[in-house]
Amino acid sequence: MKVLLSWIAYDFDFVPIPGNMKVSKDSPSKSIHQHGDVVYDKHIILSTSTSDDTRVNILINDLKNSFSNIDFQVEYLNIPNGAYDLQLIYKSVSLLINKLPKDYDIDILYSNGTRPMSIAWFMYYTYETKSIRLLQGIAPKYNKENIPKFTQITAQQSFPGVPSITVTNTENKIIVNKTNSISIKQARTIAQYDWITCTVFGESGTGKENIATSIHKSSPRAANTLISVNCAAISDELLESRLFGYKKGSFTGAKEDHIGFFEAANGGSIFLDEIGDISPKLQVSLLRVLQEGRIMMVGSNKEIKVDVRIIAATNKNLEKEVKAGKFREDLYYRLTETSINLKPLREYKINEIENLIDVFFEENSRLFKKKLIIKKSVKQKLASYSFPGNIRELKSIILNFFVFCDKEVKEDDLPNILKNDETFNLKANANNHIFKTFQHFNNNLQQTSRALGISNNTLKNRLREINVI
Repeated sequence: MKVLLSWIAYDFDFVPIPGNMKVSKDSPSKSIHQHGDVVYDKHIILSTSTSDDTRVNILINDLKNSFSNIDFQVEYLNIPNGAYDLQLIYKSVSLLINKLPKDYDIDILYSNGTRPMSIAWFMYYTYETKSIRLLQGIAPKYNKENIPKFTQITAQQSFPGVPSITVTNTENKIIVNKTNSISIKQARTIAQYDWITCTVFGESGTGKENIATSIHKSSPRAANTLISVNCAAISDELLESRLFGYKKGSFTGAKEDHIGFFEAANGGSIFLDEIGDISPKLQVSLLRVLQEGRIMMVGSNKEIKVDVRIIAATNKNLEKEVKAGKFREDLYYRLTETSINLKPLREYKINEIENLIDVFFEENSRLFKKKLIIKKSVKQKLASYSFPGNIRELKSIILNFFVFCDKEVKEDDLPNILKNDETFNLKANANNHIFKTFQHFNNNLQQTSRALGISNNTLKNRLREINVI
């Protein structure tokens, strides 16, 4: 059976009429059946809206009336952030395709939907084993015949001249394991689309800057500059002048013109760490850069055009910040055209943490020019720790081993919290049990506290201890 999958194209499938709307004559969802080279048995249209959306019903009824031989079906996907949460979109379309019958011959209309929706199709095409075709719609105005056309995209897993994100050294690269493999795949795909913004979410110490660096180095912008800025470490006034530059005499101490980070990164990328901490004033300025690709130096009224990819990171829940009025909603959606969520180290499997320990031992052996042995039992005990400081804390612990240990890391060399078997095992096991119960109930505090037999306040305190909330 020949099957077509596509997102509903709200911007192109419809034209307004007084008091309502109708399907456009150039609707890609319709014109692929009029001008495409394949006759489909079924067309599955995906939507992030609900079944009471009149636009979906208008489109489906029009398609059924126009092509009675095709089975049109709507799949409503529950994606809270609508069209912009890449991780959820990828997960949703993967589940949908993988549950379809194996005898389906699947084409995907790649060009319908938002950028994250298109990237999710590309990721599925690249990483999954099911054979599919990607089709790109070309609008009538770009064809001599003045009709819509559809061409097959031949994508590839690696790109000439563009290194993939792989992993040996952890300084600017990523250690791939089962827990973080989806995030790494996302980063590798996002890197190729060098005009798209990306925000990396994760707790402190999870490696957000490493991901940002890898995205830049794996992108077509790799030969140009990457500038990293910690937005929380610089005062508001100073950050503005650092980002956009300043003119001579614009403030006390401005003795000469000075270009900003955006101008210095022109043609490359800028990494804005702790983006959730910038002031409302700077949010407006940053939104202007994203919308218009222009900056204005402090003390100047002249605009400067810049071509810079923005990669941001935060350990805050920006959705909550938006709802609380602390972060602009329009800026949030501009920054999160794509996003990556990094898991904390406590969610890694024991053997994955042991692999990290081995890698960090090898790195420090080269740095300190000495060999250091760690017994298996000591390594297992270290790997069982919850690491509230995540990978940064693990690296710090191992660095201390190489500074203070001679030939072997013994149990006495472990951090104090790990030395007492009884205390450590009890607390670690309790924290692990609480965390897994919280996950089981989909992060519902009331259900979790009831199942554990503790109060909501006690549960909140324990979850804060392990940096879950």
